[in-house]
Amino acid sequence: MTDIKAIALKSEGDEKVREGDYHAAIRFYLKAVQLDPRFLQAWNNLGYCFTKLGKTEEAKQVQRSILEINRNIESGEVTTQDIVEKPVKDIIDLQQPKQKSKSLLYFAGAWNRWFAYILDSLLVFGIILIPAVLLSVWFPDNPAIFWIFIPVFLVAYWLYFAVLEAGVHQATVGKRLLRIYVTDDEGDRLPMVRSLGRSFFKIILTFTPFSLLTLLSGIVISTTTHSKGLHDYLAKTLVLTRKANDKPFSPGTHQKSSNIIYIVIIAILLLIAFIVVAALMAVFVLGWQVQVP
Repeated sequence: MTDIKAIALKSEGDEKVREGDYHAAIRFYLKAVQLDPRFLQAWNNLGYCFTKLGKTEEAKQVQRSILEINRNIESGEVTTQDIVEKPVKDIIDLQQPKQKSKSLLYFAGAWNRWFAYILDSLLVFGIILIPAVLLSVWFPDNPAIFWIFIPVFLVAYWLYFAVLEAGVHQATVGKRLLRIYVTDDEGDRLPMVRSLGRSFFKIILTFTPFSLLTLLSGIVISTTTHSKGLHDYLAKTLVLTRKANDKPFSPGTHQKSSNIIYIVIIAILLLIAFIVVAALMAVFVLGWQVQVP
């Protein structure tokens, strides 16, 4: 029969999973399997959390642990404490080297991020430009066909950043050249949904009038301790590098200032929205007209 305390710990872990806090869920599931090593649901959920965080080695270790526990229980060769002690220790030990290596990481500076962004933008534009040139040759009398490249470019631009930053290297081509990569707030790999959101926010910032919010985001990156842009605060992400600088990475230390930043971002967005709406009203109310020569 499953230990009651282990069931309660699993329930706490399940709640954290629903909130998207996989790190906290892992802590609850580990405590649950320590109390009751036969609690396979807790083991399976533990493996699921590791998978969601991109920790494939830990997820594989959980699967090996489940097989080992089942084998040992069936054989009756070891005690309950022996059954669970080694698998849990193996998982914890597997995470330790990664945790230590995070102390060697640093927050990427604004200039490196800016140059990477320019390189990536030129790359995507260049790729889209090739079929555009071919179409201009094949259909010289139909210029309207080029309008289809506006949504194509925007979608390609969005997916380029989102897919590569959620991938194995956690970086676009430009970021890899400058040795920087994107993580969540704990320094772990981004899930695809969050990467899509982050890239969407970045495109919105880029296409504001005169790229005003992109410039503002660059100032925030340069002046804050953790070099987070506006889209990083919104998506709860970081951009890290192994190149030494004066901003070492330390997991969890940036959380206290997040709410303030959110308020500032919302205030700025509302201000811009007010300016845009006011300008549009002025155009229609005052009857402004643009003369085209």
